[in-house]
Amino acid sequence: MSLKNLLKSYKKRTLFTTPSHNQGEFIIPELKKMLGENFFKYDFSELEGFDNIKNPQGAIKESMERTAKLYEMEHSFYLTNGSTQGILTIILSFLKCGEYVMAATNCHQSVFDAVSLAQANVIKYEPDFDEEWGIYKSIKEDRLELAIKENPKIKAFIMSCPYYEGIIS
Repeated sequence: MSLKNLLKSYKKRTLFTTPSHNQGEFIIPELKKMLGENFFKYDFSELEGFDNIKNPQGAIKESMERTAKLYEMEHSFYLTNGSTQGILTIILSFLKCGEYVMAATNCHQSVFDAVSLAQANVIKYEPDFDEEWGIYKSIKEDRLELAIKENPKIKAFIMSCPYYEGIIS
């Protein structure tokens, strides 16, 4: 059964688990009006008969397989903690203690946290800065190539793209 159909088939009952809003029952009326009556309807977890994100075997597994096919990838994995979880997972699985990575200084803080947790070494790359707008400019390929040549120990380069301001490198 697809994840969408599984969610639709759920029969409402009082939950004593997360999320504590109980499908919107305990949300203040003003917020329900603003977000819509059905906003919290399918927000629940840990229900018997539902799949488990830690070891998907049913609807979540099927959904990830369909997502992988859609994007023409071998695998797709869903994050439950936003991009920080993905960044930590990638860096901790890629870097070993003592290795070197170069990271743009305007990366999300979780990049530097993950490098620290991996006990790796970070070499910071400072993108050009636009003083007038107060934002970083896109990373120039020739300048990056030079920085990498100057630091032959680095195993990877990490940058955010696009930046929060919408700049694409």
